[in-house]
Amino acid sequence: MKRNIRKILIAGAIAVPAAALCLFAWAYWVEPNMLTETRFKYPIPEWNGTSNRVRVAVAGDFHARPGDAPRLRRVVNAIRERSPDLVVLVGDYAFASRDPAENTLNLPLMSEILSELRDGGKTPVFACLGNHDYAYGADKIRKMLEDAGIRILEPGTARLRFGDECEVFLGGVRNHLISRIAPEDAVPFPPEDFYGAALFVVHSPDLVLDLPREAGYALTLAGHTHGGQVCLPGHIPLVPHASRIGDQYAHGMFEEGGKDVFVTRGVGESRLRLRLFCPPEIVFIDLVPTEALPPSQWRSRAVNPRKIVLPPEEKAGK
Repeated sequence: MKRNIRKILIAGAIAVPAAALCLFAWAYWVEPNMLTETRFKYPIPEWNGTSNRVRVAVAGDFHARPGDAPRLRRVVNAIRERSPDLVVLVGDYAFASRDPAENTLNLPLMSEILSELRDGGKTPVFACLGNHDYAYGADKIRKMLEDAGIRILEPGTARLRFGDECEVFLGGVRNHLISRIAPEDAVPFPPEDFYGAALFVVHSPDLVLDLPREAGYALTLAGHTHGGQVCLPGHIPLVPHASRIGDQYAHGMFEEGGKDVFVTRGVGESRLRLRLFCPPEIVFIDLVPTEALPPSQWRSRAVNPRKIVLPPEEKAGK
């Protein structure tokens, strides 16, 4: 009996460190490179007919470091493969080191790669900045994006027309206060004659709390949380984010105060380059008329009145 217990203890002493090492290897070498796609349809009541569609690609939290050009190109190529009508980038292009001497990104090269999102000027690309971008140097990151032909919504608006009946309005504010909209920053409202899809672009989902409901934005697009980055199975973050909203909003589509917000997991990592049960993600949202989806399928709050369950997502690994 004692001999059996001893064997079990020895086996456990070997198995536990081995399993921990395998888990670390997966989180360090494998999962950060598992670029995934999330795709779903979001209905816009103001659009008529059932044949209209505007595909919006959303990506953020790149956290680029020196030598990350191949990784950045992979993200850009994955977005272009889906031929989006519009690209929205939700901040944190740089990984800002605490030592300014280590902030040595090749910004001209990053600009060159990100410019490919525009597909020769055919695809409009809009962006906001994130907290790492401000820490790295907001002016440097703004110039990098502007040199790529990317328009920054900090603050700013854009009114775009796709086809004869589909209009999209984009609005944004400065993201220098990561958890709230600064009192001196006025939220831009869509014009009174606008009846299309109004999208609010921010880095942190916390800012949706300060977004006036009467502004009329259909959907807020955000990042910042990385989905938790290192999670338990079921996307349960191991390290809570300092958030006014809470970790239940770390990833996915939610409703807060009658306002819809989608939070992407992002494509990079901050601090340690680890991801566990939370792979990097690019998002493709097809804005469609309400008539294109049965009302019973596109929104259900039966399980959690604060969480929106969309139609079954199409996901594909890259």
